[in-house]
Amino acid sequence: MSASARTIKKKGVFYGYYIVAAMWITYFMMSCPGAYGAGVVTSNVILDNGWNQGISGAVTSVFHLSLALTAIPISIVVKKLGVHMTGVLGAAVGVAAFTALMFLGANPIIYTVLFALVGLASNMGGVILAPVTINSWFDRNRSLPMSIVMTSGSIGGFILPLVIQRLIVINVEYCWILFITMCLIALAVDALIVRNRPEDKGEVKDGLEWNSLHPISDADGEKTQIQYPSLKKCYHTRQFYVLAMQFFGNRTLTAAISSYVILYAVQRGISTADAAVFITIYSIVGLAGRLFVGTLDKFHIRHKLANMAGLLSMVAGLLTLWIGGSYMIFMIGVALCGFGFGLSTVIFPILVTDCFGAKNFGLMYGTYNTIASIGGFSAPMAVFAIAQATGSYSYSYLVIGLLIGVCTLLSVSTPIGSIQGNTDDDQGRQRSAIL
Repeated sequence: MSASARTIKKKGVFYGYYIVAAMWITYFMMSCPGAYGAGVVTSNVILDNGWNQGISGAVTSVFHLSLALTAIPISIVVKKLGVHMTGVLGAAVGVAAFTALMFLGANPIIYTVLFALVGLASNMGGVILAPVTINSWFDRNRSLPMSIVMTSGSIGGFILPLVIQRLIVINVEYCWILFITMCLIALAVDALIVRNRPEDKGEVKDGLEWNSLHPISDADGEKTQIQYPSLKKCYHTRQFYVLAMQFFGNRTLTAAISSYVILYAVQRGISTADAAVFITIYSIVGLAGRLFVGTLDKFHIRHKLANMAGLLSMVAGLLTLWIGGSYMIFMIGVALCGFGFGLSTVIFPILVTDCFGAKNFGLMYGTYNTIASIGGFSAPMAVFAIAQATGSYSYSYLVIGLLIGVCTLLSVSTPIGSIQGNTDDDQGRQRSAIL
């Protein structure tokens, strides 16, 4: 056993379990401030300084644009430097970004531009890092650890805005101090606990490669290994484009919900206070969707079927929102969207690994995040444009529902989870049955 493996192997305990705990903490600390906390702080900063309210939309757009532009480069950095050093660097960027916002954020232009660094830190320290790390340590039974890690995002979306509202009453600078502290905690966890996977990890529990655990018999009865497509061929498979549409629709949905569902509800006669509850419901039910993915391996539910459930839930929720009307209808629509989004958020990286292999996962997931972030960047503008043209926000949710509905139909006819390009068609069919 190599020295690196000896230093991180606890007697009788698979070190990957420590990695899961570490990734839960870092994902919470690095992804939640930008995704859930900064918007609340920005609203108060705008009101306190008398800035143009368009700054709020500009900050959101810059954040999502940064997520889009940095996803692929960060995936390359992870491959070159490993998850340990990438996490440390991402947390350090987060500390620098929020420190700069605290001391230099009095100017609205500087304030907006600095959120590009917040997006970079979120990707490098959590959004890209966590799934890549889990995939590198768990060669099988990825559903539960991935589900556990991703729940931190929903919990952060529920807790962090409440904490920030309390701090803003005291002093808005305390919010920046909170974000800096969260990044410092992530920095410590990445430095002390997170480790790159040793090359001989197969000597410890759960460390064998999937291929060696599940050899596939060819037509002659001989044992062979599953041959994943090369990275170049991944971009020419049908699965790539279908999954790209799904991830784009997923991010478009959550951007549309977070940006305009409250205004849409108010437009339909629901009070602002009642409508504000919808975001909390969206986060809580999203947590249930993420936890559901953790049960897949235990109950032998295929990943593709779980993916279909998430897509159908989002379509049903969006169509319910399109109908609109009463408070209860809105609540049902938001809950269905939240469950589908939470489920899809966790199942997506698992499907990417199923289709393209753990070795190709980093760059593929970075590519998908770039595509999805374009959806998050453009969705608020598209929803507003449709509302201006039609006089109602309802048609925006209908359009997004139709987009995800097309993804659902394509998923039915696409062998997501089996590997296109294998030497034997039976490999894909047999592996799909296992999944």
